[in-house]
Amino acid sequence: MPLGKALDDIIGMGDGTFISCIPGRLGFYEYEGMKSSYLLSK
Repeated sequence: MPLGKALDDIIGMGDGTFISCIPGRLGFYEYEGMKSSYLLSK
């Protein structure tokens, strides 16, 4: 799935969600209920 589509589908849904963009290297996490999101890199 294209990353832009995946982000459009999950951002703002209110559920805690993690997307692995590059397995083991880059991810996106949206915190449940707190309206916070993080880009995670290694």
